[in-house]
Amino acid sequence: MKKYLELKDRGNKSNLTMKQFNNVKGQALFFVLFLLAIFGALSGTLAVMWETQNRVRALDRDGSFALYLAQAGIEQAKIWARNNPGSSTTNTGIPLGGGNYDFSVNGPTRNLSSVGRALDGSGNTIAERQLSAQANAGYTALAAWSWREQ
Repeated sequence: MKKYLELKDRGNKSNLTMKQFNNVKGQALFFVLFLLAIFGALSGTLAVMWETQNRVRALDRDGSFALYLAQAGIEQAKIWARNNPGSSTTNTGIPLGGGNYDFSVNGPTRNLSSVGRALDGSGNTIAERQLSAQANAGYTALAAWSWREQ
């Protein structure tokens, strides 16, 4: 009968001794802490990646806006060159939207250049793009033409 009770008690997990029970609790605590460390590291990595992605998007948006301003400057230079054949000019700080642009027309070969700047709320430059073009129209009336980014 005694052997039967010993065998029966071995199969019953609820009869753990206090030392065995503390050992199981320690393993569970270690496992939970390990999982928390893994999830913490993954969460931190995700947060850093998210912040970096937001910065990249903001820089791309500001750079595109500055490019559009520079294109507006080239278009303004084209209009000026068409209406003033043979002369040169430089116009700076023309406001448009949340930024400004400069344009210049130089020489009889009609070298056009433009700088577009995206500005923050304080008026500081946060992005800048430059474009240039050349019109080979001489002193005659300019025909329809376009520019190419360099």
